[in-house]
Amino acid sequence: MDKRIIKKILHYLPFLRRIMYWIMSKKSVGKKFAYRRKYVRFAMKAYKEGVIESRVDRVATEYTLDYFEGGGKESPEKWYLYDYGIATYKAKWYGITKENCNRFLSDFDFYKAENYLNKRFVFWFDHKLSTYYLLRPFIDSMPIHHYYVRNGVYLPVDRRFIKEGYSHNCEDVIELLKTRPLIAKACVGGHGEGLYKLVYKDGGFQMNHQPADISEIRKVLESLDDYIITDFVAPHDDLARIVGEDSYAVVRLIIFYDQQDGPQLTSARVRLGCKQAGFRTDYDGTIYSGLTFEEGKTFGSWIRRGEFSYDEIHKHPDTGVDLDGIVIPNWDKLMELISDISKYIPMTPQLDIDVIPTNEGFSVLEINSHGQFIECHYPFRDNKYNLKLYKTKDRVIK
Repeated sequence: MDKRIIKKILHYLPFLRRIMYWIMSKKSVGKKFAYRRKYVRFAMKAYKEGVIESRVDRVATEYTLDYFEGGGKESPEKWYLYDYGIATYKAKWYGITKENCNRFLSDFDFYKAENYLNKRFVFWFDHKLSTYYLLRPFIDSMPIHHYYVRNGVYLPVDRRFIKEGYSHNCEDVIELLKTRPLIAKACVGGHGEGLYKLVYKDGGFQMNHQPADISEIRKVLESLDDYIITDFVAPHDDLARIVGEDSYAVVRLIIFYDQQDGPQLTSARVRLGCKQAGFRTDYDGTIYSGLTFEEGKTFGSWIRRGEFSYDEIHKHPDTGVDLDGIVIPNWDKLMELISDISKYIPMTPQLDIDVIPTNEGFSVLEINSHGQFIECHYPFRDNKYNLKLYKTKDRVIK
């Protein structure tokens, strides 16, 4: 191709990219002109900082909504965070100032291609059934997986708990449901989307904590595709007394595998539920408490009030229990478990593991390959093992 033509194409590329982002903005932030213009600005910034193309929209959407709906527009003293690569609502939550900003991970670094550490094996974690088979050596530390659902056909997974003569349809699940509470979970996705909690209690069915007749249960089960049906996992009695009946207690542990020193815990927290939060994590009402590495003891609890609003909290809103100083049961054994998992798959050096402490031990729910870091308890760049594996840089704060 003629060099003059190439030069002209390169000259117009930024303009063409802006048009592309303008088109994308309508779906992501709506029709308002101001929103779309700000979206394009944030998208161009993310692109120039090296964010991979598939995540430019995520950054631009979050920053645009933070600016107009999360208080960013009214807080010009925090606008330096957009240039650094952090939404302004996190300033209060994380305790970020201009002086300590470089302790935290910029989204521009998080979403760079070289920091996707597990990319060759990401398919292990992108599909929950793949993760289940990957972790078969730890089957006693996972929920019982009863069925995989494909186009309405129910295929048995763990045959130890499947009776002979199954019909490959939802009637098997309905019969099973009469003996134990179950979870129907989409194999792809997260944050509780497409999640159904199914219970049979006192002669009646419940779905997502609401009464349901058998026809409603059957309709949902017949509609499922690419789902797994597992046991519902209740938290340890010590934690259930804190969060109340039917609420969750899910520990999130981030482990980096260091080639010299082996598995290293770099962040630990527990997500505690309440009546407002319902049965899904990371929704309004979710409580985030840090966990000490040595004892698994809670500190620094925050509650999600809205998408861009988090407040400190000291007592559980339902039970009134003090949220500081709670110890996760059998913490030492949990550390052994996650260390063994990390050693088992060292070719995936970053593991974000969700696990529920139970009366019987632990139940690993899932592993995220490149999960978002919540840094209100452990700023990312304070940890030497994080910095050994992630390529980050200091940024000038203006």
